Amino acid sequence: VVGGNVDRLLVNGLLDLEALGLFALATKFAKLLSDLIGEPFGQAYGSFRYTIMEKGNAAELQARIMRYLMVGTCFCALGLLYFAGPVLRLIATPEYWEAERLLPVLVAAAVLRVVAYPTQTGIFWSKNTHHVFHINLLQAAVHAGGSLALIWAFGLPGACVAALVTSVVSIVAYHRFSQRYFPVRYDHPQLAAIAALTVGFHFSGLAASGHGFVIELAAKCVLLAGFLLFSWRVGLRADERNDLAALLR
Repeated sequence: VVGGNVDRLLVNGLLDLEALGLFALATKFAKLLSDLIGEPFGQAYGSFRYTIMEKGNAAELQARIMRYLMVGTCFCALGLLYFAGPVLRLIATPEYWEAERLLPVLVAAAVLRVVAYPTQTGIFWSKNTHHVFHINLLQAAVHAGGSLALIWAFGLPGACVAALVTSVVSIVAYHRFSQRYFPVRYDHPQLAAIAALTVGFHFSGLAASGHGFVIELAAKCVLLAGFLLFSWRVGLRADERNDLAALLR
């Protein structure tokens, strides 16, 4: 509990209540990824992953699921970044609109927290859950120390970067320990390509902003559709595209 809220305590102590309000609002928007993607995926995949462990292609299935999860999470992350601004301008007073500027880094941290879930499989399958305790301690230390240093130096952007650094440390630690018990060759080039594609479409969305509410929404809907089309090529192998096309037909 302390590790998860230390950034808010530090924002309140080192900055002011106005900064705390902006940070809390931006954090709530970023948390939508965990609520809408992370939780349902965890409930659906949590038990399913144990049913495939005895199969010869269990590691391949895990890598494939990771790619699918990455595409789906990044798609939702883009939608959140595209439409958070218009939503904020509809529901909040102008002093809270600055929360939109904090979202990209916080959303990136949220994406990593969601896609970290499959990397924990080896730890739980082998019942070496003591690693989870150690990783949680590491996360708390990194989050507290990073938040203190970065908020003091950079203010609210520092708090967002601290959250991202904590997510990076977490997924790297889970991956490293889990690989000892259940080695998986993740498609790192494809995962990196999906991440790069997401960043590119995010900046394209920034160019679409400021042209009127209707035009902005229409342009961003087109960009989201474009992201899906590019992800079809980047995130799926040829045989997977053929299988999905046959299923859709």
